[in-house]
Amino acid sequence: MGGNLRKNSSGHARNVDEIRKKWTTYMSETKKKVAKQRRELKKTGGGPPPADLKPLEESVIGIIGDTPIDGIPGGTDVGGETELGTATPGPSNMSESADVPVVEAALSPRLDHEQESRSSRLSTRVKQPEDTYGANILRFQEELVQIEREKLNVQKELLEIERA
Repeated sequence: MGGNLRKNSSGHARNVDEIRKKWTTYMSETKKKVAKQRRELKKTGGGPPPADLKPLEESVIGIIGDTPIDGIPGGTDVGGETELGTATPGPSNMSESADVPVVEAALSPRLDHEQESRSSRLSTRVKQPEDTYGANILRFQEELVQIEREKLNVQKELLEIERA
């Protein structure tokens, strides 16, 4: 499978496996950046706003779609494990600027098509987890109140039995 596909700006010709690894790493780093932005948006107080996503990063988010971005804090992203057979967390040793021409070439048909709507989709996705989270909390609180009522009823019955 390993024929050279394309040379990047540094002159290094990458094969399919190297391109897949770069894509997986870039996708993972982009997901981490979006997750950090979401956490920053929920915070209050002063300070600078979170850094905006680069157009290529926004395109990556548009491509991966509903793939979960917020995960277990401190967990390792293994999104590419099934395709590659191995996942390597952390930044790549190769420079990011060397990757961009290869990834942009692979994405260029989608970049033009998704240019206009990606910001609105990103803001919609940011709001959805909060709505779901709030609904889940409300449901759990209602269940907790119901359990507490049942517990009180059982305690009342026990008290009546003790008095009798």
